[in-house]
Amino acid sequence: MGVDPARWGAVDRTPVRHVSRLRALAGLARGGILVTPGYAKSAHLNVGDTVALQGPAGTRRAPVVGVLGASVSGLADAMQLSLATMRTVYGVTGDSQVAVKVAAGADRARVGREIDALLRRDYPQLESLSTAAVKDQINTQVDTSSPSSTRSSRSP
Repeated sequence: MGVDPARWGAVDRTPVRHVSRLRALAGLARGGILVTPGYAKSAHLNVGDTVALQGPAGTRRAPVVGVLGASVSGLADAMQLSLATMRTVYGVTGDSQVAVKVAAGADRARVGREIDALLRRDYPQLESLSTAAVKDQINTQVDTSSPSSTRSSRSP
């Protein structure tokens, strides 16, 4: 997941283990990565270790600058890197998500209309979803991919 380290801290407050959030974002800006706890565990990664990022636009060794205190966007094994690193290694130049933090007391209906207008104008490939809608989508995906907990029983 590519993020703008200069702005991401204002939108996302996920705690970071072993370093301050500010220091972690500065590490992202310098080409480091943040990993989810699941990814850190499965890949045996700690802060200071390096990961080889290999994509169609290049290869780079990136230091792990922090372990996130939770999963990201419902993904257990994931990492965050700067948009600059995403562009350099993977050639990704377009946005696939735009995160918005609404100020306390704001007129949510008005903000929603403004976001929809922004998306229509600047990001026609994106749709707006509330946090609740995203959670519902994730739960639906999990429910449809999990085996049913109800079983039919037949008597012999």
